[in-house]
Amino acid sequence: MTQKQYAKMVKEVCPKSPLWKDCICAFVIGGLICTLGQGLTELYGSIGLPKQDAGTAASMTLVALSALLTGLSLYDDIAKVAGAGTLVPITGFANAIAAPAVEFQTEGFILGVGAKIFTIAGPVIVYGLSASAVYGLIYFFTTLSKGRCVFCSGPPALYLRMDRRLPESFFRESFAAAPTSARRPEPLNWGCS
Repeated sequence: MTQKQYAKMVKEVCPKSPLWKDCICAFVIGGLICTLGQGLTELYGSIGLPKQDAGTAASMTLVALSALLTGLSLYDDIAKVAGAGTLVPITGFANAIAAPAVEFQTEGFILGVGAKIFTIAGPVIVYGLSASAVYGLIYFFTTLSKGRCVFCSGPPALYLRMDRRLPESFFRESFAAAPTSARRPEPLNWGCS
């Protein structure tokens, strides 16, 4: 059997995916998840939480609901209808962590849940943390140094003045007023100034 014959046979046997129906379901259910998140944010805001705290509480609620629905085997049923709509980042990530924990709990807590819990989400965590470290270094070297060598102790010392909105005198006065035990050591001179 040639590759062309095999491809033709696979095409005949595989069911055709209803593309438009799948796209509409993903859009609607993903939108409903996002609407739920916005509604939770508004709800938490209406009971007195500041906007940032309300967003945090809404995110925590979405993660808890996603993990609960995964544990009850309902998230998979929703995903069968919604497809990619359930991959809204926070709920999809919670499902990716909770699903292996549920699936491998019969193998025990150490060799089952502990060993398998990050099989799906592990690469996301590793590459997410790696990317954030790289972006953090790029941000540091492009915006915080502003023409100064980041390794020498040019005035003001870089580690004392990370926030450029505060005047230099604030750092000099705060540093001088600090008890000797709380003072940071003088920065190293890398020989570049």
